[in-house]
Amino acid sequence: SEGIIKGVYTAQEAKEKLITDIKYHEGLLVPGFVNTHCHLELSHLKGKIEPGTGLIAFISNVVRNRGASHEEIDNAIIAADEYMWQQGIQAVGDISNKTDSFVVKSKSPIRYYNFIEMFDFLQGNKTEEFILPYLEVYDKAPILKSAVPHAPYSVSPELFKRIREINTRRV
Repeated sequence: SEGIIKGVYTAQEAKEKLITDIKYHEGLLVPGFVNTHCHLELSHLKGKIEPGTGLIAFISNVVRNRGASHEEIDNAIIAADEYMWQQGIQAVGDISNKTDSFVVKSKSPIRYYNFIEMFDFLQGNKTEEFILPYLEVYDKAPILKSAVPHAPYSVSPELFKRIREINTRRV
């Protein structure tokens, strides 16, 4: 069967077992790699944001640079997905705020788990307003998904409660 390792033998062991359909490969045999924290939908920002400027500057730059064309965003997502696969990445935990990457992920050989990231900037009185676009993304996300907080410092207790509800009621 294609893609299945049936055994690993020295040349002598293979000869003794009369195994004839051997494929020789240069390099090392390793399991597939896992990328546990990815933002595939932000691939078009690679090289456009200066590192080490802090969270506020980072978020401002993300917001400022999100205005790229759909073609640029789509091409960057496709390229990043292909690059990860070529590097041996088999599974990705991907953080999403939008649906931009869902088509590519649905066709990719990589197994993606979608973390639909939500935040309300600690404004519990606006949680229901802030959560609406995230719920739309959550509903459109491929099956492997969870609603998640951005971070404890950017999510109100009200949003934490709603995230828990989403993950237990919306399957």
